Amino acid sequence: MAKKNLTEIIVDFICDTQYEDIPEIVVENAKGRILDSIGVAFKGGTESVGETVKRFARENCHGEEATVINGGFKTNYRDAAFVNGVLTHAIDFDDHFILSHPSMGVVPALLSIAEKVNASGKEMITAFVVGLEIYTKVQQCTSTEPWYRGFHASGIWGGLSAVAAAGKLLKLDKKQMTMAWGIACSTFCGLKRNMGTMTKPYHCGRSVEGGVLAALLAKQGFTSHPEAFEGRFGYLHVFCTKPRTEYIEQLGKVWDLKETPTLIKPHPSCGGTHAAMNGMLELIRRYDIREEDVEKVDVGMNQGGVDSLYYPNPKDIYEAKFSMHFCMALLLHYRRWGLSLHTDEVVNSEPMRALYPKVNFFVDEELDKTIDRDYTDYYAVVTVTMKDGTVHTIQSNPPVLDFNQIKDKFKDCVFPIAGKERGEAIIKVVEELEVYNQSDLMGLLA
Repeated sequence: MAKKNLTEIIVDFICDTQYEDIPEIVVENAKGRILDSIGVAFKGGTESVGETVKRFARENCHGEEATVINGGFKTNYRDAAFVNGVLTHAIDFDDHFILSHPSMGVVPALLSIAEKVNASGKEMITAFVVGLEIYTKVQQCTSTEPWYRGFHASGIWGGLSAVAAAGKLLKLDKKQMTMAWGIACSTFCGLKRNMGTMTKPYHCGRSVEGGVLAALLAKQGFTSHPEAFEGRFGYLHVFCTKPRTEYIEQLGKVWDLKETPTLIKPHPSCGGTHAAMNGMLELIRRYDIREEDVEKVDVGMNQGGVDSLYYPNPKDIYEAKFSMHFCMALLLHYRRWGLSLHTDEVVNSEPMRALYPKVNFFVDEELDKTIDRDYTDYYAVVTVTMKDGTVHTIQSNPPVLDFNQIKDKFKDCVFPIAGKERGEAIIKVVEELEVYNQSDLMGLLA
């Protein structure tokens, strides 16, 4: 028997995976990420970028087929996927995996097409797992080359995870799924220059929309090249020089939702800030550090980390999400992190502005030599020098939230908007999604 090419492996995994094939821990981790994505989309809809995209959809999009999360209206399947994709990434609070955001490509596509096909809870879980595993495996195969060339990685890989989830729910056969996959390989967007603006979440919305559109077109007989992924001038050829194909070959054998932690953020800033923030918070707690006693704060990461956070003096909350100076000042001043502190008023307050110059963000030579650039966001060294000459240092990693902490984050995002009763009902449905139907969930999200 001839060895399968990469596209065949991918298509077989998407089409053949059944709920019963998925390990129990993977199912539970999937539920946590679905709940987290819904929560941050609720909150994202109240921010200026979310309000703008919802207003655009009301005025310009048509149809009443699929729910806009907490939007009070429906639109067509493709535009719902776009809007919900923007909402999910609107405040940079969605989950994180190697310089990008996997669930934002899956959940909006999942919710949109689930309504179209009246999917069961088990079908939704299966489609989510398939989509997320495709995202993480393709990302690791591609490595971070596109990121360091200037592409916003989530805008590239999101379309491929979206087409996997949508194609699974649409029950595309393997020929149709091959065509859908090839179409989605021509669906990518996002330049890092637009990070720190509303256009960053736009990248995610467009990639999700493209993946859903690819699946819907393939269902109608639309075609693509069967080697659009690995062939000459195909996806891998364009985006990387040395694809690590062994990751694709692990599909269905090694589950990233089990083996590799997809990080859930406790604070709505770039994933590259969380290792240092976790370390700084530990030092504050351990030594009772007070801002008035601090001379300076040195934060070291490898070159990739320093290159990703380029706003030492942020002017608004969009820039602050990509500012190590803001994140360190936030913890020094408030001694905690969280959603309520992420406002323009906090960014521009006098105490915060006084602390920004005390932060030195630099390339740590040892980390730069020892940490692969794919794992930039997972390591930081924080050193706090006190005015009395005392020095406190810690090497740290990002926090890993358990399901109860994910629920607490969801409550922070949703309860002030939707109320406790409705929020608790969403939690219950997602926690027990395998016994529910899409309508049970979507009715609560509307």
